[in-house]
Amino acid sequence: MKRARITVKNYRGYSDTEPVVIEIGPGFTALLGRNNAGKSSFKLLFYELRPLFARLCQMKPASKGA
Repeated sequence: MKRARITVKNYRGYSDTEPVVIEIGPGFTALLGRNNAGKSSFKLLFYELRPLFARLCQMKPASKGA
């Protein structure tokens, strides 16, 4: 499985100057942080973008070559 790096800017409490960056890979991924750090906002991002993620999963990768 490939690793994915996600950067979130200008969404809820994440400013353009202080974005959140998370790297998701094989195994267990946990969101850890102090209170009011934005963990729930990050989780809500995935909930709100479910249709986009479902569509991306259905797309076929572009073929390479002629």
